[in-house]
Amino acid sequence: MRDGKRQAQTQTQTQTQVQAMSKGTILLSCVLGCAAVCCAGGCSIAGSATSAFEALDASLRRHPDPTLVREALPAYLLLLDSLVESDPEDERLLCAATLAYVRYCQAFLADERDAERAVKLYARARDYGLRALSKRAFFAEALAADMEAFRAALERFSQEDVPALHAAGAAWLGWIIADSESMAALAEMPRALAVMRRALDLDESYGAGAGHVVFGLYYAVQPQGAGQDLPLSREHFLRAIELAGSGNVFPRVLYAEYYGRATLDREFFVETLEGALAVDIARYPEHRLSNELARERALWLMAHCDELF
Repeated sequence: MRDGKRQAQTQTQTQTQVQAMSKGTILLSCVLGCAAVCCAGGCSIAGSATSAFEALDASLRRHPDPTLVREALPAYLLLLDSLVESDPEDERLLCAATLAYVRYCQAFLADERDAERAVKLYARARDYGLRALSKRAFFAEALAADMEAFRAALERFSQEDVPALHAAGAAWLGWIIADSESMAALAEMPRALAVMRRALDLDESYGAGAGHVVFGLYYAVQPQGAGQDLPLSREHFLRAIELAGSGNVFPRVLYAEYYGRATLDREFFVETLEGALAVDIARYPEHRLSNELARERALWLMAHCDELF
């Protein structure tokens, strides 16, 4: 009886934490790291299509019009689906498809009105990502094992596996957050976080510090007394900003929104957003799409400052 009560309390706490992570129209677009929109992909496609897909990826990241990218990406996703169908054992192809679906969901399906689609497409990305990681027999076996065995399996991955780990972790977390009413999804949160933690431990610089963004957000949005750790959140955000560089403003916008609101520091919130908006994003074409999205969010936050505080 006690075990059942304890399990119910744990599930309720986890649900509260995930629902906190789900608030705000931008969280799903960036909670898994700004790299999902703006970083150079680490999951390249093998074969003769490699250069063409890499060129397309770079073009998307440099594009100044998020609306056009939103309209174009579905065709890209369907093409990747067909390539996976034709070669389902290619790990790099699975990884590329995972990341592409995560990018689309995070950037363009963050609104609550798109929740049903987000759940479906994140689930597809999660399945692709776990299939890529499961090419290693030790991980495939660990998926059905207890948490201790799962963590032990993650320790066997090396730095060269970081792109696959990050993509799979991002997809897994995205699916959980999008489907936060599902207890079955919530139960998988510790494993998804463990995958992201392993990627961060192996290479904190991957995706311009995307892993630090994930945990900066995570520790900021948890309820007080149930996982919130603002000093640790700040530490992760500052490291992410350092790794992202001066030309990538998304980490700063997220730092203002989530750390600023968690600390109820309106002055910090405004000053940080003003600093992000002052950046001449035209000088950093490699981050143009991400920066356009970040700028849109920063302007919205500034306009709604009185409501947020």
